[in-house]
Formats: sequence, C-alpha cells, structure tokens
Amino acid sequence: MPKRNNDFQKLVLLITHALGDGADVRECVMLKDLVTGEEREVDILISATAGGHPVSVAIEVTDRSRRAGSGWVEQLGKRHEHLPIDKLVLVSRSGFTTPARKKAAAMKIEVADYQEATETDWALATSLMAGGFFEMSTIRYDCDIVLELNGT
Repeated sequence: MPKRNNDFQKLVLLITHALGDGADVRECVMLKDLVTGEEREVDILISATAGGHPVSVAIEVTDRSRRAGSGWVEQLGKRHEHLPIDKLVLVSRSGFTTPARKKAAAMKIEVADYQEATETDWALATSLMAGGFFEMSTIRYDCDIVLELNGT
C-alpha cells in the first residue's frame, strides 16, 4: 500500500465514522475491470446497502499543489468506466479548475476539494446514490450579529 498523508487517512476515518457499521470503507482496493479482467486500484471504496440496494462508491484522491484539471478527470473517468462501482468521487486538496468541474459534471463524476469532502454527509450521500441521485454541494453562510441592549 502506498504511503498516505495524514489528511488522506483523516478522510478515510471521517467517511468510516460517518457511515458507521452499515458500510464497509476500505483503502487501496483492487477491483477487476469488467472488460479486460485487469486489476485496478481504487484509493477508497465504500460498499453499503441503501434502500435495500447495494451501493459501491469509488473515491480517488490527489494531493498536488495545483488544482486538478480536466485531463485528470477524463483519465480517472475512463479508468473507472468498466469497474463494478455505482459512483466515482474525485477529491483534490487544491480544488478543481472550472473546465475540470464542467468535464466532471458531463461525465456524471462528483468532485470535491478536501474541505468539501470532509464536510460531506457520507451517510446521506450513500443513501441518495441508491436512488440514482447524488450531487456534492457546499453552502457557505456569512452571518452578522447585532446586539442591542435597551438602557441597561
């Protein structure tokens, strides 16, 4: 198994904890290509049952200093095209370029930077995948508080 950085391990632990006992979360899993029979490595594989249906999610992680581009998205999308998975999620510590996000959307691949991945409700995401619906979104709020004291 390749040496992983601490953040990668934290992500695996976070996903495992979020899914609880109802799912199997494993690192560096070898899956057989359904066309060629070749073994392909997946960084993280989530196997669960949601809504009575088995669901498999492959998560690939990159830790480069530059944002991931559309070439990386295309490469991973093609590499996973014939693997026995229901969904591919790509995580990049540095985020994704706009063309990469567009390419991922067109290929029905979910993308997230590291912060988005750590904030994802993985139990809910896995459940939604069983119904064929899943999209990662991040909502950020800016709040201002005004405190007014009446004569005290």
